[in-house]
Amino acid sequence: MKHKNKFLTFSLISISTIVAILVPTIVTSCAPSQQEDKKPEASNINKSTNYQSLKTNYNSAKVIINKIKVNSDKFIQKSEAFINLLKELKTDLEEIAKSANLSEEEKQQINTYISTWLTIASAEQISANQASEYTTSLNKLEDISEDLDLVMKTHITKLNNDNNEFFQNLEVINNKLLEKNIENEQLQSSLRNIWSFFLETLVDPDHFTEEEHLHEHDINPQTSNQHNHSHAAANLYYESLEWVDDFIKIINKETNNQTNKTILINSFTNIMQLVKKADATKENDINKKFELFKYNLETLIVQDSKTIYANLDFKLQEDSKTILSNIKTNLEMLLDELKLPKNSVSFEE
Repeated sequence: MKHKNKFLTFSLISISTIVAILVPTIVTSCAPSQQEDKKPEASNINKSTNYQSLKTNYNSAKVIINKIKVNSDKFIQKSEAFINLLKELKTDLEEIAKSANLSEEEKQQINTYISTWLTIASAEQISANQASEYTTSLNKLEDISEDLDLVMKTHITKLNNDNNEFFQNLEVINNKLLEKNIENEQLQSSLRNIWSFFLETLVDPDHFTEEEHLHEHDINPQTSNQHNHSHAAANLYYESLEWVDDFIKIINKETNNQTNKTILINSFTNIMQLVKKADATKENDINKKFELFKYNLETLIVQDSKTIYANLDFKLQEDSKTILSNIKTNLEMLLDELKLPKNSVSFEE
């Protein structure tokens, strides 16, 4: 009996062990047969080097645009400081000109100074040729800094959005590279949209505003969507420097061997005498504002384009054009890779 028990015990252990070994084997061997009708999931990552290079060039473009934004902000800050103080002085002197302590002739002297040196021409006055070169240049300086600020903020917001037009169109290309069913027309549209995206945000090489055509462009920020100049970062920043050059040329223009800047500053000495006569309590405050105004003016006019380019930590036009050229190459190669007709999409500026 003892031998029988031992045999039974051994037999039970052996059978259970065999079952334990065989069952997983059976389950495992059955698994593939249950999956036979299912296709493996496609990877979301394609192996196209041109596709990956396009994404890399997007990041390079983003770096350049961020650098342009930093330099744009410096210009905007200086321009706004100058314009805002000019407006403050205008308001202060307009109040002084109402003083009963002044004669009509003295009031007129202050008002003439205000209209000549502290007044920004309106768009209507400019259109009607009723504004001086100087007051027109103040208008353009204010407008370009506001337009630049608005446009650059829009570009940065767009670039920081991971679902912007670039990525939406890139996803269409990715799907096609992963052999998903995408119509050729949609592919062509996406490739063209990507090209347009960079022309509108980074640089448009064929539409840099030249000095001789500067005043042909509407730069009023209130009509920004109707502007006929390029709003690409490199283009608009370059144009802002052209407007500073234009202002510098006018402020340094000579009349009777004196520059406009010299006349503006020296004439204020007589105005300060009238300020003292009108209200001595305001003399110190207005004089301090004018000293700061002169400083802001000097700070602004050292920003001529040559000085700016000499101090930039990157070559504005060259770097942006190089990246755009690389992007164009990526898109042309993708055109071939996606088996689209060579000339079905035009990548021209």
